[in-house]
Amino acid sequence: MSVGIGNIATIYSNANIDIQPNSISIPIFRCSKSHQSCVFCDEKDSCSAKVLSRIQRTMIFLKCGVFVAAGSRCCTSHLCEDELTIKSFDHIRVSKPDRWKIDIRTILFKQKKFDFDDPSCFSDEGYQAIVGLSKEQFNYLVNTVSSMRNSHVRSVRVAVAVFLAKLRLGLSNRVLAVLFNLENKRVVSHINNRVRKALMKDFVPYHLGLKHITRETAIEEHQTTIAAILHTNKPDQLCVIADTTYLFIQKSRSYQVKQAISYIQEHLTPSSLYDDEPEFIVELSSNDDNIVRARFSSRHINKKTYVTIIQHGIKNIEQPITGWYCTCRSGRRDVGCCVHVAALLWHLGVCRAEIDLNNHPLPTSNIYLEIIDSIQFYDVQTSDDEDVTTDDEI
Repeated sequence: MSVGIGNIATIYSNANIDIQPNSISIPIFRCSKSHQSCVFCDEKDSCSAKVLSRIQRTMIFLKCGVFVAAGSRCCTSHLCEDELTIKSFDHIRVSKPDRWKIDIRTILFKQKKFDFDDPSCFSDEGYQAIVGLSKEQFNYLVNTVSSMRNSHVRSVRVAVAVFLAKLRLGLSNRVLAVLFNLENKRVVSHINNRVRKALMKDFVPYHLGLKHITRETAIEEHQTTIAAILHTNKPDQLCVIADTTYLFIQKSRSYQVKQAISYIQEHLTPSSLYDDEPEFIVELSSNDDNIVRARFSSRHINKKTYVTIIQHGIKNIEQPITGWYCTCRSGRRDVGCCVHVAALLWHLGVCRAEIDLNNHPLPTSNIYLEIIDSIQFYDVQTSDDEDVTTDDEI
């Protein structure tokens, strides 16, 4: 049956409903407003009755759809260890419905969101605080990541924001999953790994390093006339000035580095080759010269031993460390590394390596020529005493 506009107006008029364009009216059932009787059984025993807490009143509303006013009471027979019993919800007494007027637009405008898909969600100061970039810089970075696509889990904007927030704030993957409304910490780990690869492909080659700009472009667009007159004596000669006034080189205050040094010191053993000299045992692979391994005893559990593995590339000068893994709880990080990996890297790069500017990095085989008692590398044998992580712990 069709109903015209005039009929609709008549229906509203007969229903005696106050129509307001900015709000809606919702019927809500409620209990009696009297605070002298129990909301479940209507008993009036002021001695044994207890006032319902805000949490208990909220549970009644969620389970029964009945509003209970503040100060309402119930008998102790409906409670078990200060919690409402399951049967009590079936006996809630409903008085009559009230009509609540709700301004939907005001609620939506006041709703606070943590959503990088909405450009108006954060101010420029908010972008700086969370990702360390201005809103304009963040938008430019997102547009450069052309190899990533939106998925049903996250958009490209959210993925880049998660990665930058991880770098700037140092929050755990579990906390980031809650903030960005992601399923779990494994999703955050996968996002960070995906964004890192996309930035290395789409952003780094065009904005960082000497290879991101040609010699001709540097001369034509970045070399001033004064610099060419003062520092060049040939046409088309490139002038590069490096100002190191504010280049600070100081001892690292990182807690992880200090802890890594102590880990190596704790695992030093007397050398069987040289008297009165300690040694740290590093195992070499018999099949791959680019893989080394070391063992670290747990500081908290005596029977537990963690196996730390590092893979490096001899020919990869820009990024010699190509992979790492440890059997401890945080050994499979995509961003950063655990203290065991940091300890082994510190031992290889600081304690043992002699830097050769003409041939850097040095092959591992040259570093460990003096270690005679290094055992052959074999497949990792995990036992019940070893703490091996799974994807659920990432």
